[in-house]
Amino acid sequence: MSDSFNTFDHLPPEHHAEAEIIWTRVPEYFKRLLDTDPAMTQTGKITSIWRRLQDGERVEMLCQPIFKANLTLLDTHTTVGTTARLWRAGHHFAGGANTSVLAYYDDGTLLWLDNHQDNTDFETFWQRENLKIDNPEEAVMFIMYTKFRYLPEPGRMKIVTRPEDIPHDFMDWIDKPHNRQMKLDYQQQVAQLAPKMSPPIIYTESGVRHYTFCVWLHVLGQVFSFDCTLDFNGKWTFNAIMLGASFGDVFMPR
Repeated sequence: MSDSFNTFDHLPPEHHAEAEIIWTRVPEYFKRLLDTDPAMTQTGKITSIWRRLQDGERVEMLCQPIFKANLTLLDTHTTVGTTARLWRAGHHFAGGANTSVLAYYDDGTLLWLDNHQDNTDFETFWQRENLKIDNPEEAVMFIMYTKFRYLPEPGRMKIVTRPEDIPHDFMDWIDKPHNRQMKLDYQQQVAQLAPKMSPPIIYTESGVRHYTFCVWLHVLGQVFSFDCTLDFNGKWTFNAIMLGASFGDVFMPR
């Protein structure tokens, strides 16, 4: 190792050599992106709650050689297998994280999957892996942990079908006589949210494959409805509508 402050002791020995390559390439990779497109420092169409801090600043930080990225193997929480190794590179700080999801191939190809400004690398990855995930829950989870991994950082997210799927442990506190009005107001919010929610669905229309689903983010309790499309040319598009906020057990960033 060229830097005693960065070790890969937490990784299996068979991944050390690859981690060293990626660790060295990350600064030049993101610097090249930034030089080519300065807009990388701005937020994307679907942005995290951290706005520029989470989206654009991670690019600026990762392109600086002095900030050598911490590397971990990515867990997609699915059984979807890939020929590429999936890595998470970045830095954690109090209350947040600047991380990026990278796919690395044996031929040296490095792809940035959760690019908030561009889908090109994710499209290349999906086509190269020839991914055909028919199970909606598996597909949605895989998409969230690769393309949209930056959204739920540093908290957690959950694929939800109905309001009851959202963690509501705080209701034990709110279910008191003196909180009656607060409880009624919240129940009204939930009632308005329910008709807008739907289970994960995969369907094809006019040659375009749709992945539609709802996600609850622990940070701010935001609920989003996503429609991700893959056309016959392998092009991805993403649209998301925020259905509401302050639902469930909310984590408030400081």
